[in-house]
Amino acid sequence: MAKKKYTMSDLSFQAAQVKRTIISKARKGYYKNTLPQKTDVLKMISARLKITSYRSFYDNSVREEYLIEWFDKLIKQVLVINENMTTVDTVGNVSKNQSVEQLILELKNEKRLRKAYELRIERLMEENEELRVNRINMFSKIDS
Repeated sequence: MAKKKYTMSDLSFQAAQVKRTIISKARKGYYKNTLPQKTDVLKMISARLKITSYRSFYDNSVREEYLIEWFDKLIKQVLVINENMTTVDTVGNVSKNQSVEQLILELKNEKRLRKAYELRIERLMEENEELRVNRINMFSKIDS
């Protein structure tokens, strides 16, 4: 059932919900190559308001101006997110502006940490074996 009327607060609330959706998609890299189209965004808002057509936004000049300003701000935010996007590497978060020396240093730190973890695991395995033998010896004395 299509709504015949909606208030400005309904419009701003649904626009905020659509904005949140688009911002989260932008953070995931969905709009990395192409920006969201105005008609698609208006269709999303009209679907949330249960309006049959997004063209009804153009009937009222106040709502039209609000949506134009809102969409311009949205595009600016998506562009800022695209500029600040970082690529995720297997080592961790790597910024686009890091130099090779910084990456080599980070890799050395990762190798050092891995070696420390391996040594700790070996010590824990030895300790575990020792405790297991002690436990078995404790019960074997009782049984005999």
